[in-house]
Order: sequence, then structure tokens, then C-alpha cells
Amino acid sequence: MIPALALEPRGDATKLRLFAAAIDNIIATILFIVAQKSMPGDSTARRWLAASLVYLAYYFIQEGKWGATLGKRIFGLQVIRLDGRPAGWMESGARTLSRIFEANPFLLGLLPGALAVIWSKHRQRLGDMLAETIVVRRAVAAAMQRAHAGKLQRAASLRSNER
Repeated sequence: MIPALALEPRGDATKLRLFAAAIDNIIATILFIVAQKSMPGDSTARRWLAASLVYLAYYFIQEGKWGATLGKRIFGLQVIRLDGRPAGWMESGARTLSRIFEANPFLLGLLPGALAVIWSKHRQRLGDMLAETIVVRRAVAAAMQRAHAGKLQRAASLRSNER
């Protein structure tokens, strides 16, 4: 079993996650529109590409730095690795790149990611599966990180005693 799930009842964070996703998508879409409108030049393709990068950067930067987007923070959620450690830049990158397929308006919008969260055993979207992460309540993330820190402290103590 995934350690974090022992503390997170099945689906406990799912509804909160959907509300957080709605907020994040609204904010990222506004940033997308502002970026597209403010880009100089005539190249529609370049404007769409730049605006899409702004949309994706909204998720990548926040999840890489803090382990949560604004929407997740509002609803008390955190992205963590399956072993309970904090998610970092690599996990954020994998989650963000998967959004190209999961949140693409030309590929059924947010439907693929939402269906994956609803139907997957551990309530993960495709990006979570790829990055080996899970979204849990902040209290669960904190408990998992304390447990991981305790393991590291015990291991260091054992190593120092062996010397």
C-alpha cells in the first residue's frame, strides 16, 4: 500500500481536488488570455505557443517550488511523492507535461484527467501516475514528511553509532 493512503481515506481529497482544479484552470486560462493578447506581432502560432507556455508555467512553478498551486493551497491540498516525500521539480515537470494531453481543449478538455482521478485506484490523474505522486490533504502530507524525516534521523543515528 502507498504509505500516504493509510492516512488519507479513499476519495477524501477528491472533491476538494476538483474544486482546486477549477480555480487553477480559471487562473491559468486568464493568464493564457492575457499572455496571448499582450504578445506583439502577427504570428498567431507564436502567440498561442507563448500563451500555452504561460498556462503550463502556472502549474510547473508552483508545484515545483511549493508542492501546490494556488487552488490546492486554498483547499488545503499538497502534491507528494508516493513514499510521502515532498514532490519536487522533476515530479512537477512530469505532471505539467502530462497536462498537454489531459487538459487540452482539443482533446476533450479536462475530461481525461478527471476520469483518471475518479476511476483510478489511488485517485491519481495520468500526470500523477507518470510522476509517481498523489494529491492529499496538507495534514497528511505533513504527517508523511515527519515520518520520512524520522526515518532519516534514525538511519543517520545508526550510521554514527556504527563508527
